[in-house]
Amino acid sequence: MAPPVREPPAVEQGAHAVANVLGPRQETPIEAIRDMCLPPKAREYLDGPLGDLGLEIWPGIIRVSEGVERHYSVIGKDEQQRIVLHIKSWILDGPNELKFMALTSLPSAFEEGTRLFILSQGLDIIPSRAYRRMILEQWPRRQRVMTTFVPWVDIKSLQGTRAQQDLKEILELEVTQPAPSESSADDITSEEIQRLVKIVSGWPDFLEPNGRSVAAFLAGLREVLSGFDYTGGRRVFAGKLIMRLLQYGEVEDGQHTLGMLLHYLRGLEDMPRNDKEFMDGVIRKYRLMPR
Repeated sequence: MAPPVREPPAVEQGAHAVANVLGPRQETPIEAIRDMCLPPKAREYLDGPLGDLGLEIWPGIIRVSEGVERHYSVIGKDEQQRIVLHIKSWILDGPNELKFMALTSLPSAFEEGTRLFILSQGLDIIPSRAYRRMILEQWPRRQRVMTTFVPWVDIKSLQGTRAQQDLKEILELEVTQPAPSESSADDITSEEIQRLVKIVSGWPDFLEPNGRSVAAFLAGLREVLSGFDYTGGRRVFAGKLIMRLLQYGEVEDGQHTLGMLLHYLRGLEDMPRNDKEFMDGVIRKYRLMPR
């Protein structure tokens, strides 16, 4: 059974001391390491490539003593699982007795030989040399847990065509990416069409007919949409546009006209990341653009 975690002594008095010990939510370091689950920003970067690899994220819990639990994230599937700890950046930014105590006690909850991947939102390196040595050298030597610190920049860079391969390298995963679907545009589901209608109808360029025709021109669809009616409410127009492109199909160079629209939209700088990832998935799944 893992040894109990000692609760920290009372915080010394003084505004400076308190500011140096407590986090932004007025939590002590011991309290902060009880929740080491991945924050929403990390999930935003990870969810897309993890889904493409057929992997999942779920919460892990270790009970270290009566009434004391530590929560973290697990990434993987079946026999390949990686324990990921998110340690808040304010804990790692400078030596302090209570921070030192919290970090010293942290690995004791895990079995010997456990591999821990550690990241901290906004940090590309552990800023404190003392903590860097503790986590990367002393934990493996004294606590018998293996540690890897993942720079935040590596998480932020998980996008584009290399995202899946980069994630496999970061977490040292041996995962065979699911084979691309052989589905065609004729197999696109009603749910996917509804999501595309929502994306198109919500984009500012499609609010009025002139903007709609200009966007179609920029997407290379002027000839395809010759004689097309650009008027109507936003959702009605978006539905008509998508159905017209699905009916038209491919142009001479093998590009599907719906793929041309989605490729244009996903390249817009202000398009939300989750919408870009969805459109990328539709393009790949239904082979709407040449490889």
